[in-house]
Formats: sequence, C-alpha cells, structure tokens
Amino acid sequence: MGKIEVFGGVKEKWKMALKIKELREEYLEISIEKMSEKSGISIEDLNKYEDNHLLLEQKTINDIINNLELDSMELSEEGIMYKTITYEAWSPTITERIKELKSEKENLTNSYAYFKQQIEQNDKSETLTDLIGKKLTVLEQILYKIKKPSVTLTGASSTGKSTMINHMLGDNTLPADYTPTTSISTKIIHVEDKPEYMRNNTTAIFKISNKNNSFIETHKLNEKKYFNDHLVEMGDLNLISEFGKHEGDKYLRNKEDMKNFDFVIVCYLDKPILKLCDIWDIPGTNVKVEDDYIASKSRQGADITLYLSVATQFLPLPDMQHISNILKAQSTIKGDFENIGEFENLFIIASQANNIKKNGTATETVDDILDKRIKELCDSIDKKHISKENTDFSLDEIRDRGFSFDISSKKAQKTVKEELLSLLTRVAENKMTLVEKFKENECKKYNKIIDETIVDIKDKKSLKEDLEEFIANKSANKKKNEELVAFMKQKSEEYKRSSMTEITNILNSQINVDNIVNLIDERGFGKSKKGKEQFSNWFQNELTYKIEKVLTKYSEQFSKDINDKLEYIAKHENKKFKVSQFNFVANFIGTLSSIATVGAFSVYFSTLGNLGGYIFLSQIVSGFSAIGISLGGTASVATAVSFIGGPMTLVIGIAILAGSIIRGILNRAAWKKDFAKQIVKSYDKKIKPKKSDDQTFNGLTGKEVYILQCESFWDETTNSLKVEDFNKDLELKEAELRELTNKTEKDLDKLLNKVENLKFA
Repeated sequence: MGKIEVFGGVKEKWKMALKIKELREEYLEISIEKMSEKSGISIEDLNKYEDNHLLLEQKTINDIINNLELDSMELSEEGIMYKTITYEAWSPTITERIKELKSEKENLTNSYAYFKQQIEQNDKSETLTDLIGKKLTVLEQILYKIKKPSVTLTGASSTGKSTMINHMLGDNTLPADYTPTTSISTKIIHVEDKPEYMRNNTTAIFKISNKNNSFIETHKLNEKKYFNDHLVEMGDLNLISEFGKHEGDKYLRNKEDMKNFDFVIVCYLDKPILKLCDIWDIPGTNVKVEDDYIASKSRQGADITLYLSVATQFLPLPDMQHISNILKAQSTIKGDFENIGEFENLFIIASQANNIKKNGTATETVDDILDKRIKELCDSIDKKHISKENTDFSLDEIRDRGFSFDISSKKAQKTVKEELLSLLTRVAENKMTLVEKFKENECKKYNKIIDETIVDIKDKKSLKEDLEEFIANKSANKKKNEELVAFMKQKSEEYKRSSMTEITNILNSQINVDNIVNLIDERGFGKSKKGKEQFSNWFQNELTYKIEKVLTKYSEQFSKDINDKLEYIAKHENKKFKVSQFNFVANFIGTLSSIATVGAFSVYFSTLGNLGGYIFLSQIVSGFSAIGISLGGTASVATAVSFIGGPMTLVIGIAILAGSIIRGILNRAAWKKDFAKQIVKSYDKKIKPKKSDDQTFNGLTGKEVYILQCESFWDETTNSLKVEDFNKDLELKEAELRELTNKTEKDLDKLLNKVENLKFA
C-alpha cells in the first residue's frame, strides 16, 4: 500500500485536529494499547491527544493512517474526519500456470472454429459429418472445462451488489442506486474474450426462450451462429442503464417480450479480476416476481456465489430461505479440486457493515451478528436438506463462509477480497491439470473411434454386409423404438399418478395443526420472532425435502425400468459391434442424451452403470459434462428435481412464511397452536399475483402449486419422448452406410486420409 499524504482545508496546514478517540473506538474498535502498538505513538501521548484534542503534526497523522492501513481521510477545520471513497481494482496474481491456461484456451478456440467451418464446408460426407461432429463435441467440452468460473452476486434489492462489483472492477461501471434497479442479469467478461464480430462495441443484449431451463451460455458467444441467433442489440456501457433498470427506455420497450424470453446483458471490460472469472450481477430478490425468477435461474450456473445481506438486518427469513436453496444446489467445485473446501465457493456477506459502527446504540459488532445469525441459519437446516453425499455440514463450516464488507474502507473489504482472489487463483492454477486429464481421457477415446472407423472403411466387403444387415433390421429397429417410447411414456404416467398420490398425502399429513404443533415442540426454537423464523425455514426445507424424496424415488425406479429393457436388448445383440454398424442400444441412449435435463431423465443418466459404455459408441461421453452429469455417479436431488426449489415456490414460501405467520401472533400459552393455524391458513391461501407478475400459479394455493409442479415434472418427461427423434438416427446411419458402399476405391482413399487427419495429436 502506497503512502497516503493527508491535506485538509485548515488554516494551519502543518498542524491539524484529529478525533483519535472516535477513530480508535468507533472505527477501529481497538484498545488504546493496541493503538499505541500499531501507530508507534506512546500510550501517554495518545491519552493526551484523546483527552485534550491536541493538534497533531501532519507527519504524525500520516504515520497513523499508513501504520494502521486506513483509507484516505480529509479533515475539516473542526477536526471532523471523513473518508473519501475510492475504487481500487481487485487484482489477482497471474502465475505461469494461469498463462498456460490462457494459451490452451486460445488454441482450443481456434481448433473449434476450424472444425466448425469444416463441418459446414465438407463434401457432404455423412461419415465425415458424424466424425467431425463428435470431435466438435470433445472440443466443446474441453472448452467448457477450461472456461473461467462464474462469480454470481445475489441477495435482496439494495444490499449493494452492483456497488460491490464496482469495487471489484475498480470503477463505477454498473448503476448502483439504492433502489431496485436491475431487472435482468448482467454478465461482465474480460475484453480478451470478446467476439471479434462485436467490433468496437463493449456491450450486447441477448435473449433466449424461457420455455425451458436453459440460459444464455456466454462461453458459446464466440460461435457466430449462436451469437447472431440470440443477439438483440449491441452498443456501449450505456446499454446497462438503458436496458438493465426498470425505468430504462429499452427495458420498457422490450417488457412485453420478457414474458417469453430471458434477457442477459453482456459487457466486455479490461479489468484485472476478469482474467480469472466472469461476474454475474443478477436482480435483487423479494421485490418483483419476475426478478426472483431471473435471480433463481441465474444462480443455477454459479460456480462461486456471493450472497449479500445488509449487516443491520442480517439474514432475515427470506435470505435464510434463499441460502438454504443455494446450499442445496451449490456447484460442486470441490469435486474437481481437492484443495477447495466443501462450501468454499459460497460467501455469505454482511454488507454495508460500517453502518453497525455508526449506530451509537449498537451493542453487537459485525462479527457478533455473523456468529448469531449464521448459527440460527444452520439450526434451521438439517443435513439431509442439503442433499449432498459426504457433505461436512456444520456450524463451523458455514460460519467460515461469513464475511463483512463495506465500501467505505479497504480494511472492511480486505478479508472477503483476499479469500475470493485466493479461491480464484487456486481454481485457475489447478484447471490446467484438470483439463490435461480430461483431454487425455476423451481424446484417447475419440482416436479409438477413428481407428475403428478406418479399419471398417478398408473392409469394403464388410461394409456391404453391414448395409444389407442394417436394411434387413431397419423395420424391426423402428418397431423397437416405438415399443420403448410407448413403454417409457406408460411408466412416466404410472409414476406421475403414484408421485401425486404420495405428495398429496405428505402435504395433508404435514400441513395440519396437530403435526405442526408437535414439530414446534420437537424443534424447540421458541416463540420469539427469531425462533419462528427458524422454524419457518426448517419447515419449508423439510416439506420440500420430503417431496423431492418422492420424486427421486420414482425417477430412480423409472431409470431402472429403462435400463432393464435396454440390458435385455443388449444381451440379445450377439454380434460384435463395429463402428460402421448400427447398434440399437447405443443409438437409443445417444438420442435420450438430448433430453438429459428434462424431468426424470435428469436422474436417468446417473443410473446407467454398465450401460454407460454404450454412449461411447454413439456420442462422446464428455458431452454430458455441460449438463452436470457424471456417469455411474449419483445425481443430487437438487439437480434432479430442482424445480421444487424454483423461483415460484421460493416466492410462495417466502410470502407464506414472512407474511402472516411472523407478525401478529399473540405471546400467550396458546402461541404454538395459533402459529400452526397461521401456517396451515397460509398454505391454503390462493395466490393472487399482480397483473405484471407471472400468472402461472394465479388462483392456486401453496399446496396446489406443489401438486402442479409434480405433475409438470412427469408431463415434461412424457412429452419429451418422440419416436421420430429415435428413428432419425436410423435414417442417418443408413445414409452413412450407403455413402461408404457406393464410393470408389479412390474416393475411399481420399476419405480415409481425411478421417486420419481428424485424430487428436
């Protein structure tokens, strides 16, 4: 930190008044002994200065400021100190390993662009199209592995998210009014990642249909077609205010379109921290339903989450509910990096922390508040609610993720700044090792497919036999597709009925006065406002957990039914598989992968077991990493049935629990029964959103929303199954086989050369 020279607007510039006692007690919160040790001024002199308000030499004031690492101060003639808020960009250390990562990304990006062009310009060879497509899948997933982590700032409106981002960046890029301004998500990316076709523009707006759970994948924006398909408008940083504020002209102009699309602002800046991460500024929660929806959806892609809550009202009930859901769905960075703790990618931040010190009646420090409220949060969450295997969920683990932050001084930013930069550096340094292992594994598998394809192409006699056999079995394979699709639809409908029956029983058995009174006694949170908040959060988590458990149980049974059918078919395909042939099981699983995030299929791909091997025959398994699926592993409940923790149920839960329950309960002996009645009444109350809000659940009760979402879960599963999708690959395989059998020896030699050149070096 450089030396700070202090100049005030006083008459005698060489001597000034400084309220040392105020500085020590209210700002630094240290003893006079500690002040003496840090400042180099004797305790005796400090007592004189504090008691008599003596004028100080300018050098002494400079020594105090520098030795105590204070921010720049200005002094008035009366000796009242105030700090000038300055921005200083958060700058990580860029190591050689991180430079290697950047170079590797550039090489992969160029390679991807080259083969993307090749697939568009090749000589219409079905074989080459298929193999180049597989190679693009490998490259795309390596790029997905290498992409920078996403740091998402979230929390209620006016907690200082945009302001904190401005301090991280080192300037006032984002509008940071103390009003609910942000209406859509804004992603900030380093300028070195800017698509070349943006030319001199720094900012762009993109949109994507909100009919599914997808969101703009900013790492794909360097693909021109993806960019153009989703682009709304390009411009400069003014677009953030014009579009990203509720009263902005462009926001109002596109508001009607927002019913069908999710919008994202992306801006490219040359800021140090962006060399190691992308930053999401997402809408504040608890103000507008559509903002809650966008915030919840945006958080799903977060690698690192910074949750801000104002220190003076730290972690009210809605914040507890949001953090509970974040803990369930938190990205598993730990799974890729051994030196990162279980919850190290979550920061629970008491923002505007210095307001505690300014409050003359405050009896608690910021640390006291963090201790107390995070304990209350942890008490309201059972380990099973987090739905993670081998999760070390404890008070100490979560308390370690609590930080304070304030814009008024570097000291108030120091800890969270150092922790975040340390985490980003470790992730970046270890990503290269992760990418190298991933490349070795996937490139080897791809090269094996190329080798087997070459062997098959050289055996022209075998190719003709393969085509004849394929044509002979084509009708039978179509019939198998029809039978399997019909079977899965039947099972989906069957499990929908069973799920809805069980969930209805859970809602009726849980949301009744007697049961809630028993649970209040069992949990023992007490009748204080805080106790009721804790019970409310726990009850909502417990209810959601029980519903998720039902859906997961039937999703796993659904998966077993499919696998049993496919295993039976696989055992009866006695011939040795060759790349040029058509393998029914491989084709079927490959087609299912296109709906791997829909309904019960979000569970299916974690249950493949030995059948997982078939995917390598039709689609490179790395393609699944983008949707968070690990073959042979166990899908987390939060991923499988995450819609239960979706924006509308979250909003409903907060409205139910924060509205009528917490207020107006009489403190008398019958409080438990009164409290229970209010809970039941709230779940039975019909939802009446404003005209401008999402109308999906208009007129439904809270209980009916759960039932509707259960029904939607299975309906999406059923409706995603289309026999045409499975038969399409039959036509493609026939076209490929016909192409190979019709080629001359000379043409086959040319094709072999092109296929050989597709191998990874």
